[in-house]
Amino acid sequence: MKEPCYKAIHAKLSATSGVTSLLSAATEIYILQAPQSAQEPYIVMTYAAGGDDNDTPTTSGDLRFQIKAVAVDTDSYSGSKRADDIAEAIRTALHEQQAGMVIDSPYAVYRMQHLTPFEMIENIKSVQYYHSGGIYRMRISV
Repeated sequence: MKEPCYKAIHAKLSATSGVTSLLSAATEIYILQAPQSAQEPYIVMTYAAGGDDNDTPTTSGDLRFQIKAVAVDTDSYSGSKRADDIAEAIRTALHEQQAGMVIDSPYAVYRMQHLTPFEMIENIKSVQYYHSGGIYRMRISV
């Protein structure tokens, strides 16, 4: 059930110029983990929780996905601003959107929670990665 959702989210974000115009390249949208070759800023989406409802003979589910932007900070502000701008574009593209994301499956997508963690990577030069995004709920019925 996760794979069609990943494909639907990826397709929606990839087709939204308000999202892709903020990324380093329109292809910088990843499932589970960005490769080491990824150029910031980029988007990563992961399955967070949920599954089958098991309350009808048809397939239905209630899933949660973490979808976030990742950006490198260059001046104690730019990384967090870029990540927040992308997170807002993701929200605009996905929140309260319904149907048509996957063939024969009515979907409803809602952002449930906002996330803004950051991480400091210690190496020769200290690099700060800002993450901004949210937990999105996806209701499906096939």
